[in-house]
Amino acid sequence: MTENQNEIIARLVAEFEKMNNVTTNGGGKLFNKSVFDENKNLANKMRAEIELSNKAIEKEIDEMIKRDIDTLDEELFTMGLYAVRKDNNITITSIREFQYGRMTMTRFAYRTSIDNYVRLSDGTLTKKVNGFNGITMYLDSGNSENKFVSLVELASNKNFQKQLQDLYYRVNN
Repeated sequence: MTENQNEIIARLVAEFEKMNNVTTNGGGKLFNKSVFDENKNLANKMRAEIELSNKAIEKEIDEMIKRDIDTLDEELFTMGLYAVRKDNNITITSIREFQYGRMTMTRFAYRTSIDNYVRLSDGTLTKKVNGFNGITMYLDSGNSENKFVSLVELASNKNFQKQLQDLYYRVNN
């Protein structure tokens, strides 16, 4: 063989040896497991931070709903009405009908703003809640006039007052 051919074979042998040698950075012959582990650990840490943030926001909204129900009930009881909570929805109904499982109602929901989903370093997705997005009254979900920033704003709305008045008249006549 010529000197040039020997050099080519020597370089090929060296390249094959590099590919077949185990690296010292946690990798194997074909894959670097330590990179996979690092991505998974980073994703778990980020997921935990997002979940902690989500829980804090959800707790704030939960406390807001509890305060708003207390505020509503102070006035509703005198009219024979009652605010009932299920998840992030509030239903106003007659105390009598609530006791018997029937409900004539006015409903509204507390909405959160979700920043779609966040893609983590391990390729998974996790939901991120950005905060309180408003109170939506169940009349016409496509109507932006039915979205409110607070209970006070909702209570001053003509449609809400009309629904509450109609409910009050139905219950007390």
